[in-house]
Amino acid sequence: MAVSIPLALLSTLAGCSSFFPENVTPSESAASPVPTACNQSDAKLRWQPKQEAQPAVLGYRTIIATAEGRESTADTPLGYEAEVTSDDFLSPAYFEKDWVDFLLDEYGRTGQSTTDSAASSANSDGFFDSATLKDPPVGVSIIGYQVGQVRVQFSLECRGEEVGSGWLTTTGGNLLTTLIYCGDEKVVAPGTENELYLNELHSYCPAS
Repeated sequence: MAVSIPLALLSTLAGCSSFFPENVTPSESAASPVPTACNQSDAKLRWQPKQEAQPAVLGYRTIIATAEGRESTADTPLGYEAEVTSDDFLSPAYFEKDWVDFLLDEYGRTGQSTTDSAASSANSDGFFDSATLKDPPVGVSIIGYQVGQVRVQFSLECRGEEVGSGWLTTTGGNLLTTLIYCGDEKVVAPGTENELYLNELHSYCPAS
């Protein structure tokens, strides 16, 4: 038996689709909280023997000498900071100055850290006075300053739970100086010892 549905009811049912729009944008989920670092008073560190690392660049001195015997110098510090690297630490705080300083202090307790006075001047720009050029030739000379570094691996435990491991890189050797004359050939031959660093120093020469 056929059933007849009033036209008004059909119109009402057809209108129901307007309550269910096709393009619905889901609400964004709440952002994940940033992991917090271990409280330093709860941290337990285990250190491995140190390893030598590549020297760090500290800055350079530009010396300009004229044929009349006048001489001028300009010092350009490039800044030096010890650093922490790790694939395990999730909190960004472990890589900031407060935690780096804490690790440096704790590393100093191991007896592996250097006490070299030249290396300790890396953060004070005192290295510029460690070496200079007497009677420079006419023209522009560049003295580059570097400091030896060490890397030491450590593991971190916080309240009895393993957090992970990382590397602390800091000064660990004497100051190193490299001299170039800007009148020399600016293209360093491939394979030359310290090729990249020599090219960097040549980049500080004034354009000819």
